[in-house]
This record gives sequence, C-alpha cells and structure tokens, in this order.
Amino acid sequence: MDKKTQFNSWLLIEFDYGKNSLDDLHLFEDELERLINPSGLGELDGDDVAVDMSDGSYWIVCNDPLKVYELIKDSLAKTDLVKIKEVKKREKNEEVYTTIFKI
Repeated sequence: MDKKTQFNSWLLIEFDYGKNSLDDLHLFEDELERLINPSGLGELDGDDVAVDMSDGSYWIVCNDPLKVYELIKDSLAKTDLVKIKEVKKREKNEEVYTTIFKI
C-alpha cells in the first residue's frame, strides 16, 4: 500500500546542522528509521537540507504523530548528530502544523 494512502498525518522535525558533510544527517536518519519502521506507526518520508547545510528537517508520515514522537523523543534529546530545534505535527484534518516540542 502506498504510504500516502496508508498514513494520513505528519511529524516534522526541524534541526540546525552546520556541517560540511551529510554523513551525520544520514546516520541520524538511519537511527530514526530503526525506531519507526518496525513499530508500524509510520515511515520516514525524507529530509530537506538547506543548500549551505545550516539547517534542515525530517518528514515522517504516520497516523498518530504523538505516538511517533513518544517513540523517538529520547533519541531526539540524546543525539549530537543534528541539533533538534522543533518538532511539529499535522493531523489528517488540520491545515497547519502545531508545535509539540521546541528548544
């Protein structure tokens, strides 16, 4: 099943980066996938990174953004691969993102 049909909500993780290589970004992406994929709660849909690599975001498709956040929040707090700035959710019937966590 296509993830756009299977999942109807989003979790957006915004971060500061500021490194010269995308290696750490991809390492943390792998960590998020190891946590999320086996749970069946959602899928990491990708990332966006500024051209100068100063900041970026990860996009997770899911049905329950708060459950996904609970699943990954310890990793978000502990990582030094990226610097988490804000985590937002958008439920299926919402038009805007709502902040769950902000530094």
